[in-house]
Amino acid sequence: MTLDRNVVEPEFLAHALHCDPDVVHQIEGENRGAIMSGLNMGIIRGLRVQVPPLPVQQKFVTLLNQLRVVEARQQQALQASEALFQSLSQRAFAGELTTTAGLRRAP
Repeated sequence: MTLDRNVVEPEFLAHALHCDPDVVHQIEGENRGAIMSGLNMGIIRGLRVQVPPLPVQQKFVTLLNQLRVVEARQQQALQASEALFQSLSQRAFAGELTTTAGLRRAP
């Protein structure tokens, strides 16, 4: 599919095809009764997609990319915290951790 980038940002359109409730509803309506749902050029050409002005689409794509960076960082932090938790758990069950001043061990 070739898009006129003076009219629509490809990333904006891709997001609309997957996430805009109105567009998703139209796609689902076209796929009723299909054994294998999917998109073809006939369905895509018939979709009604609200397309804001190009600067708004470009800002959307910029924000979406920033969100993806934050999401990737959060995923890395989650993986690091899970690895640390596993390491601490293993050390605790092996009796390798010492108590800190003022804290008592459970009886």
